[in-house]
Amino acid sequence: MNIKSLKIEFIKISKRYNKQWIFKNYSNEINNSKINYLIAENGAGKSTLIKIILNLVDYKGEIKTTIKTKTYVPEKINLPYFIKVEDFFNLINLNNDRKKELITKLLIE
Repeated sequence: MNIKSLKIEFIKISKRYNKQWIFKNYSNEINNSKINYLIAENGAGKSTLIKIILNLVDYKGEIKTTIKTKTYVPEKINLPYFIKVEDFFNLINLNNDRKKELITKLLIE
């Protein structure tokens, strides 16, 4: 993707958990070739906004974007305790060269 084509438009986004509004009729636009940061206090809605962009949570409003492929890597990943390293590498689609590199760096055998 050409970064110059980045555009995300938030149109009257509303989201609440129980009775607490996280966003209420939020409208804004990101339309530039710069790196954009989400900086705010804990609980301000940063993760929720990302999940809204990725359509991982229900919300009201509309999002228009030029982004075709969207991915998200959470801060913490909860995996089953019994998952093997090889299975995890397959889950995240690592090629064999990258697998060997990580195993060497992490000293996993």
